[in-house]
Amino acid sequence: MNNNLIKIVAIGVVGLFITSCTQSDSELPQVAVEKANKPIVSMKQEIKMEVKQEWQQATVHFKNLEGGFYGFITKSGTKLLPLNLDKAYRMHGAVVKFKGEVKKGMRTIQQWGTPFQISQIELIKAGQSEKNDL
Repeated sequence: MNNNLIKIVAIGVVGLFITSCTQSDSELPQVAVEKANKPIVSMKQEIKMEVKQEWQQATVHFKNLEGGFYGFITKSGTKLLPLNLDKAYRMHGAVVKFKGEVKKGMRTIQQWGTPFQISQIELIKAGQSEKNDL
């Protein structure tokens, strides 16, 4: 075969391949069209839209493990490990109401409760302020 003929056939095959791989919008599946028309929202924005902080109530407990730490046990029995509990609320037996968010995927040395970042907290009832009283 002649080199020019081979080049023409090769160009024709490539052209046919390229045109067969493209589709018009009317040929795309409906799901793909809907996703393409959806406004772009970052993952961070979507998560923030879903997070609604509500007031919760819990009792503060001092645990004498791993050097000692304070944890919350909510009315429903959920154990939360507050990561930023202010010293003013570190009282065994205190009752507090608070807002915040769970810190997913975080491991702690205490291995007790779910790590929790407090955004607001209020004291309802004072507890024992001295660890030695426990």
